[in-house]
Amino acid sequence: MTYDGTNDEAGDEADRPSQVRVMLRINGTDLDPDEVSQCLGLRPTKSFRRGDSFRAGGRMLRRAYGSWSLSTEGTACSDDLSEHSSRLLEWLAPAKAGLETYLEQNNIGVAIAFWWAPSHGPVGFTLTAPIFRQLGEMCKEFEFFFA
Repeated sequence: MTYDGTNDEAGDEADRPSQVRVMLRINGTDLDPDEVSQCLGLRPTKSFRRGDSFRAGGRMLRRAYGSWSLSTEGTACSDDLSEHSSRLLEWLAPAKAGLETYLEQNNIGVAIAFWWAPSHGPVGFTLTAPIFRQLGEMCKEFEFFFA
């Protein structure tokens, strides 16, 4: 820390790219991502089926479940989670009836995930109650990731 209270290493954090985003994720053992896309009328940011291969730890593995996700990553040039949340809600509003199909199934996970690693450092974030309530209507649980 310097005399003026600033952190001499803060420049390193400011050079780090921001990793702030909000994502809807739907998971299930036999989830078919194409069916989810058709039901919601949305294209996923990422999806895979059970049995698809992927590389982890230098070896090839098979997915144990299917997944469909829609993320705000790269769509908002902001570290404000409220903006990311509002954007996701705009996308999901027309799909709410289709989303109910997955919310009603016990064997399907539906989560809203928040990633918070802003370029200016770990200062925290605020979401208004109305935004949080609206997001809560779109999922079964919330997940929070901090870097």
